Amino acid sequence: MEQPAATPGTPSEAADPGRARARAIYDAMSIDDLRHAAVVHAERHGDLAFLWRLVGHTRAAAAMAPEGGDLGAIGGSISDALLAIREVFAAHSDPGALAPMLRIVCTEYLLDHGAPGT
Repeated sequence: MEQPAATPGTPSEAADPGRARARAIYDAMSIDDLRHAAVVHAERHGDLAFLWRLVGHTRAAAAMAPEGGDLGAIGGSISDALLAIREVFAAHSDPGALAPMLRIVCTEYLLDHGAPGT
């Protein structure tokens, strides 16, 4: 799989072999394992914004868009976000056409937050 060039202002993987190794590990993971790793990392670090952003990249959120649904107004605690994520992913375990976007979001989150490639 061809990797996109580094965005200006982001660490270059050519200059950071550890980041390149971590990306290779994340690229080899299934979407379910990658998503789980990102959710666990966000939960451990109290990153509520990422959890809600992840919910926004699901088929349930995509289905809400034509209905006038807006996840931007959703608030709440980390446990609220985790409950929503678990419900959404249980109901839609196959991310379908959104899998590439979820892969990018989760990979970049883990790379940017120094999560180990496990």
